[in-house]
Amino acid sequence: SVLLVAAVIFVGAYKKRLEKKRLYQVRIVEGGKQLHFQALFDTGNSLTDPYTGKPVSIVEENEDILCWLHTKPQKYRVIPFRSIGKDNGLLEGTQVDELIICGKDGQKVEKDAVIALYKGRLSGDGSFQMILNQGLF
Repeated sequence: SVLLVAAVIFVGAYKKRLEKKRLYQVRIVEGGKQLHFQALFDTGNSLTDPYTGKPVSIVEENEDILCWLHTKPQKYRVIPFRSIGKDNGLLEGTQVDELIICGKDGQKVEKDAVIALYKGRLSGDGSFQMILNQGLF
């Protein structure tokens, strides 16, 4: 039983270490305004905007982004999705001027990026507020 407990502790620590490696600082720029998020790179996020074909990253809904939806309706998106437990769903989203991903190897700038809004928390412990799309890397 001591070996089993040690294995569980090792696996938990290993998973936390892997998750930390996949966390990035992200800036979303729209109309000169910047928002900062901690983001998780998720190889399982292959969501695409049906209008542009661009990869869609998911961010926790906040007042600033909701304001962008209302002030720039031409950038508004409705993004269909499927997930475990939900065959058909829709997310509201918007196109932003830039999505800047900062990592240890420098930064990547995605122009006219598409983000979808999630009502609620994306991580249980609040360690990230955004999920990056696999197509961005």
